[in-house]
Amino acid sequence: MSIIIYSPPFNTAFVKVVTPFKPLLTSNNKLINKSTDEKSTLYAISFDLQQAFPRVWRHYICQKLHQIGLRGNIPKLLQSFLSNRTITVRIHDKLSSHRNINNGVSQGEVWSVPLFLLAINDITKCVSFPLTPRLFTDDYSISLQSLNPRRAAPLLQLTLEKISTWSSDRGYRFSSGKMALVIFREHHRQVSPPPPLLLQGFTINILTTYKFLGLTLHHKLYWIPHIKLLKAKCINSLNVLKYLRKLLLQLIKVSSAPNWITDPRYTTNHTNPP
Repeated sequence: MSIIIYSPPFNTAFVKVVTPFKPLLTSNNKLINKSTDEKSTLYAISFDLQQAFPRVWRHYICQKLHQIGLRGNIPKLLQSFLSNRTITVRIHDKLSSHRNINNGVSQGEVWSVPLFLLAINDITKCVSFPLTPRLFTDDYSISLQSLNPRRAAPLLQLTLEKISTWSSDRGYRFSSGKMALVIFREHHRQVSPPPPLLLQGFTINILTTYKFLGLTLHHKLYWIPHIKLLKAKCINSLNVLKYLRKLLLQLIKVSSAPNWITDPRYTTNHTNPP
């Protein structure tokens, strides 16, 4: 498996002894804290791919396998894994006819995630200094540290145009409702927002918080939004456990109660139950 996966240094997905929290710690400690220490502003944009796995072009995966130097039977095996796939829809006891799947990799298969990583790793090449990319499977974000919003906006827009070209050439689409620009700064500093940033024809929304790999980051470096969200999830899980416990106790009580119809103590003498 490690032979066919080539991961750039910005992609930490499925790397040995690397957890999802490594890019989080890198983002939080090295980038956000550095910008606050230097009295500058950090502009971070998070991306969301629409139907990432079904939109992968199979011929592009085969090209990447050839580019990384795979020869012999392994590329043939992977090409066989990608080809001749069909889909069938079942409603009750009725089955539709088989339809061929021309693109995408199936989710849940052993080879699907490595092949998807091989196809998406090139997105990091769209970002150059002074911007920093972060990629974990299909969770992608870029950031820029700057003191001048007028200088930051052209650099961000130029990078967005490169990412838009990359995605259009490979059949990917971004979700306009889930993308966000967050401007990290110290709580007492006022920063004017940059001009509208465009990607694939839509404007990226400026939000105060955004979620990356399960961690909610606030633009003023507060942990309150993340703690509130975590508390709500814990309360919801506890309520479910309480309900299941109550239901289980009721089932135990019913199963341990005597049966007034079959119990001989009450059917022989025709007495009423106590």
